[in-house]
Amino acid sequence: MRETYSEIGYTFEKSGKCSICGKRRKRSKRFWQTYNPFNKRADGEIKTPKEICDEVVAKGKAWQGTPMVCASCESAKEQS
Repeated sequence: MRETYSEIGYTFEKSGKCSICGKRRKRSKRFWQTYNPFNKRADGEIKTPKEICDEVVAKGKAWQGTPMVCASCESAKEQS
């Protein structure tokens, strides 16, 4: 039997100059979680959709606050 759970997610964007190469770039990233009986808080209770939404937004805003790195510089950094 297959169960499908609802996804709560948002796409965040940031733009600016790459902190490595200096080129202007625009990046987007999707942050999400599912609302399901296995997604629990530290106290063991199931997270509410509002709590999931708050966590997703907090992660997205934290990502937006990090320095801009373009995809090509990011992949070159990972290979070295």
